[in-house]
Amino acid sequence: MKRYLPFLVLALIFLFIKIGGIGVRLSDSNIYFYTAYQLLHGHILYKDIFFTNFPLIPYISALYFLILGGNLSLYTFTATIEVIIVSGIIYHLVLKKNVGILVATLASSVYLFSFIVLVTSDHQSGVFLASVFAVISYAFFETKQFGRSGIFIALSLMTKAYFLPIFLALLIAIFFIRRTKSIPFVLACGLTGILIVLPSLVFAREEIFNNIIEYSLARSQGISKLNILRFFAIHDILLVILFFYSLVRIKKNLFMGVLSLTSLLFIILYKDIYYLYLNFLIPFLALTFSDVYVSIQKRFKPQRLIIPTILFIIFTINTVMYLSSYQNLQKLSDIDTIAMFLKHQPNTVLYGTNDITPALAYLSDKQLLNGIIDTNENIFRKGFLNASLLTKDAIKQEAIIVSHGAYYPQFNVEDPLMGGIFDREQITKSCEIIASYPITTEGIENRLNFLSCRVSLDE
Repeated sequence: MKRYLPFLVLALIFLFIKIGGIGVRLSDSNIYFYTAYQLLHGHILYKDIFFTNFPLIPYISALYFLILGGNLSLYTFTATIEVIIVSGIIYHLVLKKNVGILVATLASSVYLFSFIVLVTSDHQSGVFLASVFAVISYAFFETKQFGRSGIFIALSLMTKAYFLPIFLALLIAIFFIRRTKSIPFVLACGLTGILIVLPSLVFAREEIFNNIIEYSLARSQGISKLNILRFFAIHDILLVILFFYSLVRIKKNLFMGVLSLTSLLFIILYKDIYYLYLNFLIPFLALTFSDVYVSIQKRFKPQRLIIPTILFIIFTINTVMYLSSYQNLQKLSDIDTIAMFLKHQPNTVLYGTNDITPALAYLSDKQLLNGIIDTNENIFRKGFLNASLLTKDAIKQEAIIVSHGAYYPQFNVEDPLMGGIFDREQITKSCEIIASYPITTEGIENRLNFLSCRVSLDE
């Protein structure tokens, strides 16, 4: 146990940093939470709930819901616990290489205090749960337990499908180690995946195809890939170096090299990439760090504390940037006030932006318009939802509209209704603002507005 004491210290430091960020945010976390809530009330995934991922994250979210007593803030914080579990597995795997406690501690720190992990772990998106399964799969791969490796990579894929590059890297590496061993890996992976999607195939066969295949695989690009990669390279240059190091050493470490290659192909070929998605690669880059460290020590023999000192400076910069600019980004400090305000409104239905409306419906005991949880603008662009028809339904049901807004009086700018999910003309005619709260986002939106709708007498 003494050998794991440094990791426990790291975990406590990370918890101390993250605990101040506990709260409800503008986030996709609210979609997963409300989906879990609906599942526990008998709704069928894909059939009653439009859902664009494989089903494991809603199932486990339902488990989190039960364990945490339906506490939304704690549900969001489960991502932090998942990050710590991943870092613990990294620590254990590096320690098994007999390269020393210091290297294991540094490798675990590379993951924990990378800028991308610090920033994105404030949201329960399923990506860190998928990372837990992926690194366990890799651990079984290392011990040549390929069947078990197949089971856990299937769990990872059923949580987040964009972990596909890891599956491909494992498959290729196993095939080159011993071809016949790839058979139990593929069979275990396939059977596990089938068991997880079986309920949906039985009860919502057409809908699961419609939600996942027709929508997710063919959705258009949102944020510029170049901007995402530039942001990543600026804030996590160490991880970029480790990425190219893995590519160069593909002959010496086949899995890590192939993973970097398949990851690069995925980023190039898949249209709708987000910053969050890059997390699938980060645990393995942290594992690669141990090889880099040992290689540098053997070749250049630097003073023992030079590399740890450099890393400490990098981690400190990342942490300070996170705490000063990102920890409270998208966090709603007025959530209790907003929920109480909504509870006292006679309107029973909410319709609005998907990053907060499901949370508000849950906290204020309101209903979502037509039971629609996810109102991502991409779904409207793909034609699965219609802004004009839903706005008309919202007005007919006298719903409360929840929208982002921009209010900058110094520039004479006031836009109370931002986004492509509303018919502005209808709302302007039939709805009026009843409340507005300040928010902090990554974009120009700085208000959360609530509009109450009434059916016009002349309709």
